[in-house]
Amino acid sequence: MSWGNGLTLAFLGFALLIGTLVYKATHTRFDLVSEKYYEDEIRYQEQINDAHNAAKQPAVGISQDEQYVTLQLPDTAATTGQAWFYYPTDARQDQHIALVTRQGLQRIDKTQLPKGRCLVKLHWTARAVRYYTEQEMQIN
Repeated sequence: MSWGNGLTLAFLGFALLIGTLVYKATHTRFDLVSEKYYEDEIRYQEQINDAHNAAKQPAVGISQDEQYVTLQLPDTAATTGQAWFYYPTDARQDQHIALVTRQGLQRIDKTQLPKGRCLVKLHWTARAVRYYTEQEMQIN
């Protein structure tokens, strides 16, 4: 093989490698934790305060059985809020579920939730006090 053929093959190989890298880079999904990143950053001190309020209460219980994920909030007056099942690997799997508790208990049907590792972020308000906590869990 002559040096011209070798140089041509090396150039074509390099061009193919660069083309493959460009293709892969342009087709990779990058999910943000939140689409409202800057707004959430400004409110972060509020979240810290809410987490501090939650630390003063009995711990939140999150458990699961074959059919349900059960959230046990501290027994407080009329509780309203939201449970965010955040899947770090794929934002399309995230689930936002309104908290409708009875004596601090809520059951969520597991058919609504994708299987996998998620971070359960709970925001709730009771007696005009806001709370926040998060817990990692594996949905089976």
